[in-house]
Amino acid sequence: MRSIVRAQKIPDPTQYIQAILDRAERKHVYDVYGIAEYEDAEEFLKKLALKTGKLCRGGEPDFNNLAKTIIEDWQRGNIPYFT
Repeated sequence: MRSIVRAQKIPDPTQYIQAILDRAERKHVYDVYGIAEYEDAEEFLKKLALKTGKLCRGGEPDFNNLAKTIIEDWQRGNIPYFT
């Protein structure tokens, strides 16, 4: 996923967030987003939406745009990951 496809062109970006969260260390995710505790990608996205104010009408989290932002951060190296 690193720099192969632009995040804006991914049809369903939310499906990749769990893989990113699994690979990145929690301390790095906390450093970037300030969210320490989460069970899965959906809960992480909900907390991030509330923290950043990225909400749709009715106060629902904007999962699609948040996921694209996270993928872009991953591609740019803002979320450290080493193998």
